[in-house]
Amino acid sequence: MADFTRTGEVRTFEKSRWNGKQRLTESYRYINQVPLRDSDDALLVNWCEVTITNAKQELVYRNAWATSHAIDEDNVLQIVASGRARWENRE
Repeated sequence: MADFTRTGEVRTFEKSRWNGKQRLTESYRYINQVPLRDSDDALLVNWCEVTITNAKQELVYRNAWATSHAIDEDNVLQIVASGRARWENRE
């Protein structure tokens, strides 16, 4: 992803929210049609990442997902929320 970020192909945006206790900043990154691995026959996927930091810039949460669904600024929040819900701890 570093090469795609350096060339400006990775789209980014931030959103702030109050969770009832503290102000959090959610940073989203996404790109469509990137190879899953470094080979000529690699499967192309759509990729997104969320990084959440607190007011002190301390990392609260980070995760990334690959999907077959096209990702844009309108649906990346929903894709991340779905990904987070799928892996939620169920005790």
